Amino acid sequence: MELDQRFREWDKKHLPAVASRVRDRMGTTEEALLPSDILDMFETCRMELSVLNVSENMCDLFDDTDVRLLRLREDLSTYYVKGYGTELSYRVASPLLADLITSMQSVVVGAGGVFSFFSSSSSASSSRHLHLDLHLPQVAHLRFAHAATILPLVALLGCYPSSPDQP
Repeated sequence: MELDQRFREWDKKHLPAVASRVRDRMGTTEEALLPSDILDMFETCRMELSVLNVSENMCDLFDDTDVRLLRLREDLSTYYVKGYGTELSYRVASPLLADLITSMQSVVVGAGGVFSFFSSSSSASSSRHLHLDLHLPQVAHLRFAHAATILPLVALLGCYPSSPDQP
């Protein structure tokens, strides 16, 4: 089943009930409130809350059930788009995993044993000085990334497997 189809089915099953409750809170019978409208309204609520610390306006239209459902939808999106839910995640993360393995192997091979970053001074004062040896092998290759990079790698490594039905 295609990713878009999964979301359409989820939306068809859950968003009409959310839309109905939102319409009731708005005091309208307007049936033209689309799922995309609900999602936009929820995003507006989140922005108002995070940026302005305001929870009265748009957020008043959603109850706890609505919020749980809409947050679940976001989690499902993350699962399907960035995690175990799609083969694309594995293809995206494969070059990163290959590079991680290569860099770890080069550190292990290049280390050649234990080494020290500090050495005692041979001066009469016996003070300790930082000794920086610029010829030390690489001991770490640090990478920083966002969830769009980390989650596919986690899926490729097989960490924390689950299905969207079993959190």
